[in-house]
Amino acid sequence: MTDTHNASSYDRRYRLVPIRIAVVYCVLALLWIWGSDQLSLLLFGDNPWVQTYKGSFFVLMTALILYRLIDRFAQSQRRIYGRQLALTQSYQSLFNEHPLALWLVDTAGSVIQQNHQSLAMVGEVSHLDQIFASQFHPLFNSALLSGDLSALKDEMQLANGLSVSVLARQLQFDSHTLVLVAAVDLSRERQARQQLAQSEKMMQALVSRLPQVFWSFDVASRRIEYVSPGYQALLGRDPQMLYVDAEDWLEAIVPMDRDKVARVLASGQRLRGETELEYRVLDQDGNERWIKDNAYPVTDEEGRTLKVAGIMTDITESRTQRSRIWHLSHHDQLTGLANRVLLGQSLNRWLRQGKSGFMCLLDLDRFKNINDTLGHKVGDEVLVQLAHRLRRRFGDEMLIVRSGGDEFILAAPRDLSLDELEALVAHLRQGVAEPLVIGSDRHVLTHSLGLVRFPEHGSDAESLLRCAEVAMYAAKQAGRDNYRLYSTTLSGPTLERVRMENRLRTALANNEFLLVYQPKFSLNAQRMVGVEALIRWSQDGRLIPPCDFVPLLEDTGLIRQVGRWVASTALMQLKAWQALWPGLTMAINVSAVQLDEADLADFFAGELNRYGLAGALLEVELTEGALLRDPEQALAFVNGMRSKGIRLAVDDFGTGYSSLSHLKDFAPEVLKLDKSFVQPMASDTRSAKLVEGVIALAQGLAIEVVAEGVEDEKALALLAKMRCDTVQGFYLSEPVLASALSSTQGAARLSAVSGGA
Repeated sequence: MTDTHNASSYDRRYRLVPIRIAVVYCVLALLWIWGSDQLSLLLFGDNPWVQTYKGSFFVLMTALILYRLIDRFAQSQRRIYGRQLALTQSYQSLFNEHPLALWLVDTAGSVIQQNHQSLAMVGEVSHLDQIFASQFHPLFNSALLSGDLSALKDEMQLANGLSVSVLARQLQFDSHTLVLVAAVDLSRERQARQQLAQSEKMMQALVSRLPQVFWSFDVASRRIEYVSPGYQALLGRDPQMLYVDAEDWLEAIVPMDRDKVARVLASGQRLRGETELEYRVLDQDGNERWIKDNAYPVTDEEGRTLKVAGIMTDITESRTQRSRIWHLSHHDQLTGLANRVLLGQSLNRWLRQGKSGFMCLLDLDRFKNINDTLGHKVGDEVLVQLAHRLRRRFGDEMLIVRSGGDEFILAAPRDLSLDELEALVAHLRQGVAEPLVIGSDRHVLTHSLGLVRFPEHGSDAESLLRCAEVAMYAAKQAGRDNYRLYSTTLSGPTLERVRMENRLRTALANNEFLLVYQPKFSLNAQRMVGVEALIRWSQDGRLIPPCDFVPLLEDTGLIRQVGRWVASTALMQLKAWQALWPGLTMAINVSAVQLDEADLADFFAGELNRYGLAGALLEVELTEGALLRDPEQALAFVNGMRSKGIRLAVDDFGTGYSSLSHLKDFAPEVLKLDKSFVQPMASDTRSAKLVEGVIALAQGLAIEVVAEGVEDEKALALLAKMRCDTVQGFYLSEPVLASALSSTQGAARLSAVSGGA
């Protein structure tokens, strides 16, 4: 209405411009005619030239006035034209670049103008019939007649088959009625909707097959907006119930876990990032399942939480695996008891909590004998039964641990008096001492026990275990089958033993052992006929003698591994010496602990074969004590060696419980007279007679006699006079490294004695 009023006012104003000019001209002309004659008569009189000048002046003045009026009008017209041109250009630009397809048509349907988008859609056209399908034109005419073009606002089909949404508006230009028709291509929108529908369908199909449960919770209404089908598969509950009442979700959660889930939902407004929860739920069968729920806040532009979305994952299997892994890493696989890891964690926790208590370290005495004689299967069964007994009797009161091998530990955060501790230890020892029945055999176990109290004896698990080991080793040194309460007076020698044992366990791997060799000389042949391999331990630049570490090797069982290393190393060296001293023999010492190794004879035979050596070149030395500790076992060992051609030497003969029947039973090839008989011969007639008698007896049984400990010329001369077979001692040669072995000194001294004789 306002635009129409402004246009009519504009038209009237510019139609009056010529009239205004004419009126001004008439008024000025009349005023000039009427007034100029009177004024000229008054001023100049009746002169003819006055009329001429007056007329000329009038023409000039009116021309000037007309010029000014016409110029102003022209300037106004130019401004109007410029604005119209700008408006036209803006209109054209807006029309042509409009994102909708536009056509300006008259009432007959002829196209007056179309924009770029319409050209791209249908090309250049001259009539509506070329644009739309045939049914459009009747609708167009009907809408024009009714004056209601809103009827054309509908989805229609173009002549080229495109589906569009049409909108029409009627426009008035002067007295002409025009219609602006706009069209929107719906094919892309429909394609997008189809793609969206397909995507939603695909996502729904994927989500329905995923084991996870996807959910969305509206914070304002406190309602579940969405839950995926996996919810029913997981819990067997109808997910539709959640849309009615979100509490149905919480009811499925195990009561003790329900509060923490409810707190997350209640604090939805305060969530600032991902929140992860693990809780338990009950499925429709009442089975407990573990759920991991990752919740994410969905916020608006101002950071306010509108919704909470989440993903529920069934982690029952992983939790079970995690529990299984934790159990395996904290428990002994054989007995099911706790291991040192769990013990350390428990001790340190009790100490942090300021609790007092005790710990017993129990080590079975000579348990290796069970493993080695009856087999590891029986040994394992003994450990399992003992663990079961300890658990049954003390499991409710103490943490029971198998710390490795044949060691058990019992600990508890109970502050007991010394009397109470002694009573408990007595009860424990009695339980361990009761026989265990494995098959048809009864096994009575003895043990050594170390007892510590905390925090008195240590501020952490490591120090407590160290003190318990010191006390346990002190019990072993006291004769085994005993116990000791830790005190600082035990730490010196016992701790040194523990340290030495720990060093021995790595000595072989670190190449700390070495062999030295002491020659043996034949008095008859006047030459070196054999060597004895002797082990030494190189520790921190010094050589430790065997008497300081071999007993510990035997106690720990390490002698088995070390003994085989000695044999292999010595035979490899013997092979190298055969070129220099053909027929040279090698003697090695075998511990009593090694006699129960059923495959030891096969091992020696394998090493001999490896280096191409005859069995007769190897002598295995055993002490009388080793032979007599278990004669049946010893005899089986000797027979096994003899079957491989290996010779037996009885070492330190005369120092043990000697019996002539043993010489008959074991029938050794060599007797080695102990130096305690050989060295005093020069001053002790009884010793000389004993040595002479043993030599005569042995030679009568075709047994070679080796006299050890020959440390001076007198002893050597006496042995030569007694016709001893072989001699060995520092006077002839001390033990030396393989590179320093020589027969020169010994042979020279043998020759001197022989010449003197």
